[in-house]
Amino acid sequence: MAEKKVIEVPGIKTGVLRAGGSGFEHVMNTTVLVNAPARMTMQVPLPKGLLLSIGCVATVAG
Repeated sequence: MAEKKVIEVPGIKTGVLRAGGSGFEHVMNTTVLVNAPARMTMQVPLPKGLLLSIGCVATVAG
C-alpha cells in the first residue's frame, strides 16, 4: 500500500478552521481547483488573476 501524506495549508489550518471552532482533524471534504493544466486535478475557469481555489468542509469540534 502506498504511503499517504497529509499536506496542511497554513492559512486554512490557523485562520479559517480555528476561527470556526474546528481543526484539520475534523475536515470531511476538500476541493482544489486550478486554472492551469495539472495532472489529476480539475481544471476550471477561475476569476482573473486567481490561480488556485481551495474549498474545505469540516465539522465543528465538540
